[in-house]
Amino acid sequence: MLYHLDSLIAFVSVILLASLIVTALTQMAIALFNLRGRNLIWGLKRLVVQIEPSLAEDADAVVRKILTNPLIFSGGELKGFWARFRRLPSVVRREEFSHLLVKLAESKDVDEFGKEAVQGLRALAAVDPEELKKIKKQLDALPADWRAAVENELKKASVFAFDRFKAARLKIMELEAWFDRISDRMSQQFSRNSKIISVGLAVLVVVFFRLDSIQLLKRVYTDQELRARLVASVDQIRETGDAVLGGPTTYDMAFQALKGKVDDLKMPTQSILSRESAELWLQNNKPADMDYEELLSKYNLDLSEATKNKLGALGDALKTTGDRLSMLSMEIFGKGHVFRGMVSSWQSVLGRIISIILLSLGAPFWFNMLKNLTNLRTRLMQNEEKERLKRQEDK
Repeated sequence: MLYHLDSLIAFVSVILLASLIVTALTQMAIALFNLRGRNLIWGLKRLVVQIEPSLAEDADAVVRKILTNPLIFSGGELKGFWARFRRLPSVVRREEFSHLLVKLAESKDVDEFGKEAVQGLRALAAVDPEELKKIKKQLDALPADWRAAVENELKKASVFAFDRFKAARLKIMELEAWFDRISDRMSQQFSRNSKIISVGLAVLVVVFFRLDSIQLLKRVYTDQELRARLVASVDQIRETGDAVLGGPTTYDMAFQALKGKVDDLKMPTQSILSRESAELWLQNNKPADMDYEELLSKYNLDLSEATKNKLGALGDALKTTGDRLSMLSMEIFGKGHVFRGMVSSWQSVLGRIISIILLSLGAPFWFNMLKNLTNLRTRLMQNEEKERLKRQEDK
């Protein structure tokens, strides 16, 4: 029983090492390419087009204009081609987005967009400034006996303003009603994109390390020395797993850095998992003598630094894991070109396909699997030791 369990532990250990590489690369890709920010833009573009179809052509520009508002964005200003590579916020609250959209509609910045987009944005404003100018011109052109005429025009203006306000408010209510639905779709889209990236990276890892699950399983069952070394290195592999999967989040690291700069800052009692949660905590627990915007700006700087440090730690863990898996790959599958034996037989093709499927399950799955198997092994060894002592006592 212990023989089979050790073989399974050795097999899972190798799969976990490969999964950790895939997970680390996926996390780095998500951070470097700002996948969360791009996903947010994708969702908000669909939202603004849903409530105002005339914004379809300029939806991207409108959303980016809102997301670069200083109230929610602390990055520097970039123009032209490089503006598309600016790291935008990865989350925005419903009230923030609707408020900033209305502010944009009422500002002169709408002139940057196309004619149809300007009309669509003006429809979101409580009163169209251009229409008010027309009314003012009409009032200025009234005849001398202006009293009756003014009263009539004021009634028209009042009805017009009420209708405009009502129409604009209905659109904003529609926006806020759709926001949660779009947020769910954004979560699904992000998960789908992350999965696509991880599967693509799994293919690259399998090809690069020539990871054939069928051959690997045969090897750990037949090679006693390799099996023993893998079982003995389980603790080190789990430590590497903790470095990649565990530890504080970048938001927690940013709070730790901010604590040293801001007196009387109350720290979160639980781990922060999103930017929205971090901003909500800062808003509700900011020191009394400090402005929220100033505090948020400091936090954003610390968050950027924490992200860089996290990427550096992932890079170190990635190098360690890659070196260890590379040595195992050469020992198990032999030396040679990465494509060596790739299609030498149907069995090698099948083994690599199985490896891709296994890696796609994710490092957390294999980390927990290894943990459970090692715990089971410990209990079996304890039971065997008890039975051995019992047999000695019976003699």
